[in-house]
Parts: sequence; structure tokens; C-alpha cells
Amino acid sequence: QATVPIATDKGYGTAFAIDDKGTLLTAYHVIEGADRVFANYASGEVPIEVVQVSPETDLALLRIGSLTNGHIALTSQYAIGDDLYVFGYPGNALTAGQASLSRGVLSRVIDGDDLALNSRSAPAGLEMIQTDAAMNPGNSGGPLVNECGVVGIVSSQSDMNQLDDYIGIASERGIGFAVSSKTAAQEFNIQIHGQY
Repeated sequence: QATVPIATDKGYGTAFAIDDKGTLLTAYHVIEGADRVFANYASGEVPIEVVQVSPETDLALLRIGSLTNGHIALTSQYAIGDDLYVFGYPGNALTAGQASLSRGVLSRVIDGDDLALNSRSAPAGLEMIQTDAAMNPGNSGGPLVNECGVVGIVSSQSDMNQLDDYIGIASERGIGFAVSSKTAAQEFNIQIHGQY
């Protein structure tokens, strides 16, 4: 219930609440260039304010005009092999009830040094989580979760054009990427739970 279907005058995606005060996280490319951002619930639209953005890490901090029904904390407790879950609103599921769920494992943690080998423009401190969990357009910005909390913010799938635009990795198929919770916590000064 912490996941929020968001829409703009440019497209749609997913966000999720990180506290009980209406603070949301999403991917920057979901709201990029938009004049209007709102929660697109089946019961109606709720305005969303863009609070802070980080185009370099593909993250955006938002505030919704009403409280959500719960929130999910960021965690630094994750490792290769963890079971992971993607929550979000892909495609025509946007206003159709609860968020959809897909499952996979944490395949790899890609740190800034590894990213720099692929792209000179990779920002310092950027860490990506790789997973085989199914992701589709509309999942962008949603939470990637393990048993301890949010480990990442869904950014792209390897056969999507945005992947090269944002992190400079050559396109392969069926590999999903999320910006790590550690990167989000650092970028927006958000509390993160646990140390691995």
C-alpha cells in the first residue's frame, strides 16, 4: 500500500512512500520535463509536488498531497542471492487496484568504479542493483524490496533506451537495474536502516 501510481503530462510510472508524512521516491526519468505530476488512483487524481531531483542518479524526491497507507524504509542490508520483489504499476495496471508484484534475485551490486569503466559520466557514489525480476514500462520509480526493506529504486531494464542514456551500459535483454537505496539515502539525506 506504500506504492503510488504516478502520472504526468508526459507519461506514467511508480513511486513509493518512505515515511508517514507523504514523502515519496521515484525515478527522475518518470517526472522529467513534466508540467504536472499526480497520483493516478482509480478514485481520482491527487497532486504531487517535486521536492528535489538528481538527474545524474535518476532519482526524484516528491511529496504527495494526501497521506499514503503505509511506507517502506530504505535498507543497506542486501547481498548477492537475496530474494527481491518489484512492486509497481506496469502498463494498463496503472489504475487497476493494488500494485503488481514480480520476483527475482539480487544478481549483482555494481559500484561507482565498475560503472566508471562503462561510462565516464557515471556520477561519484552511484551504486546500481542488478536483478532478474521482471520490470516493464510503468515499474520505473517503484521499490525493489528484500526482507529488510527497499534495496533500490527501479530505473531501467536492459532492453530499454533509458539504460544507455542514464548509466552508459550497452543493451542486453532481460536484466533489470535499480539505483541502490544507499545512493538514494546519500543523495537526499534520507535515513537508511541497518549495516551489512
